[in-house]
Amino acid sequence: MIDTNANPHVATAGAYERLRLLQNARTIAMVGLSADPMRPSHFAAIYMQSEGYDIIPVNPRFAGQEILGQTVYASLLDIPKDRKVDIVDVFRKPEDVPAVLDEAIQIGAPVFWMQLGIVNEDAADRASGWHGRRHEPLRQDRARAFLWRAQSGRHEHRCHHLTTDDRLMLPPLDPPALNQPLIISAALTGSWPTKEQNPNLPVTEEEIAEAAVEAAAAGAAIVHLHVRNEHGKVTCDPARYAKARDLIRAAGSDVIINMSTGGGAGQTTDEQRAEPVTLSPEIASFDCGSLNFGAGVFVNSPSFLGKLAASMIEFGVRPEIECFEPGHVANGLRFIQDSAIEPPYWFQMVLGVRGGSPGTIQQLVNMVQMLPPGAIWSACGIGRSQLPLGIAAMSMGGHVRTGLEDNLWYHKGELAQSNAQLVARLVRIAGELGRPVATPSEARAILGIPQLG
Repeated sequence: MIDTNANPHVATAGAYERLRLLQNARTIAMVGLSADPMRPSHFAAIYMQSEGYDIIPVNPRFAGQEILGQTVYASLLDIPKDRKVDIVDVFRKPEDVPAVLDEAIQIGAPVFWMQLGIVNEDAADRASGWHGRRHEPLRQDRARAFLWRAQSGRHEHRCHHLTTDDRLMLPPLDPPALNQPLIISAALTGSWPTKEQNPNLPVTEEEIAEAAVEAAAAGAAIVHLHVRNEHGKVTCDPARYAKARDLIRAAGSDVIINMSTGGGAGQTTDEQRAEPVTLSPEIASFDCGSLNFGAGVFVNSPSFLGKLAASMIEFGVRPEIECFEPGHVANGLRFIQDSAIEPPYWFQMVLGVRGGSPGTIQQLVNMVQMLPPGAIWSACGIGRSQLPLGIAAMSMGGHVRTGLEDNLWYHKGELAQSNAQLVARLVRIAGELGRPVATPSEARAILGIPQLG
């Protein structure tokens, strides 16, 4: 049992100290782990498991079943004694925490971790040994971990207050990666969304340029452009791309311009798709394989991609290697091996398209692990996976894409007001993670793109 009469010690752990705490652990019992891949608990478990942690699911609803290939236990007390638990990670309602804490104490777990938004002051007091006084207030917007260490035959109680970035700073990442500037891309329009779906979608060149400037002011280093014709349909007309580019520059913005060669997944010819490259944009999309795309097929034949890669080298364009599933990463590696794509390699993981890989953290981790050493990567999720995958990418040391092309909503039932609004949200989260947001100049340096003028 915990000696609740021990002298309390309260400390605010530094980021690296907290990371070491996690790096020293191997087995994590996740209380309340959900079988739903879109739940935060499932999201966290997949990543931790992919990094080598032994995950023990604890959830009475699924007792005796399996989640992520592991047997689910009804309570911490049901875990076999030969499986030493290093961390108890709690995804339960605040009122359930005291009972879970009792079980954690009984099995001798050294770390009790409550996720963001889970607040139970009584459990906090019991864990820290406080009696009617607090050395530092427990704030509801912080996660908490309570660490007990046996010293000199008795227990010393430590309450480490974990700030918002802890839940996202997943081990065992190299800590400096989280200090690297974060490149935020804003995909402004896309090929398929319409103003009927969201009236804030920019469609004309003037609207696209205005949205680009606003997104850059909010923190985007790159804007990913599609253009539309007079009927609002996708086109690869280089004159329209040039007009949007010129309007952006005339507004004084130095944001990096990334022109799409996607052509609306079958709505334009291969020849038309390649035309924007002749404008020598700093970046252009390189969709690295074919796939079912909604009700159609997005064809990217080897011959088309070979010609497109050669054209990008000719016109000095950095390819954005868009990968909708793991086979596309493999295709990209073959182009790299054949020197058809020059370093540095800029990959964009596009997840959640119907016909491609689902928008889950498991798929993201799998695809990132396929990348060659030194590759630079970003992630974008379609629809409701946009924010979870963006947070995952940032916490993994990658970069992130957002925008109305991929997701028309800000919250469930609430349409996004602008691309800039979506960018600003990521900037706030990056601040919680401690990741500085890259300027266009810094992004150019990272991606090996010449600076403007």
